[in-house]
Amino acid sequence: MNAPAETYIAYVFRSVPGFSEVFSFEGNGSNAGPRANLGFLPLAMLGKNATATQDWFFVSSDMDGGRNNIERWVEGNTVEQAFGSPGLFSFFSGGFDVINSSSLINGNADTILGIAWAAQPFKYSNAF
Repeated sequence: MNAPAETYIAYVFRSVPGFSEVFSFEGNGSNAGPRANLGFLPLAMLGKNATATQDWFFVSSDMDGGRNNIERWVEGNTVEQAFGSPGLFSFFSGGFDVINSSSLINGNADTILGIAWAAQPFKYSNAF
């Protein structure tokens, strides 16, 4: 950072209770990965492995036909969906479980950070 004549972009997120939640967790490198409690059923998430060199990832239950076992994702700098089995995440009413050992989302001792948006937000246009 701070190299001469370079352009930088900052993405700044914040949690809005019942609408979105900024999260981070430490990966364990196992298919029985960490659990993130968000306080709502997520619809979509944007995330990044902040420790290892990995692309951003975007997942949504809409990309998986409304299912809560997320198997499809989009990585940064691509336009095509990727597909994996057994999946990446399992969404539940209060958050998500990581169900894959991929270093993209669950590298051992890596910090994964992101933002999730609620499937049924508790707050709407006046949430901000």
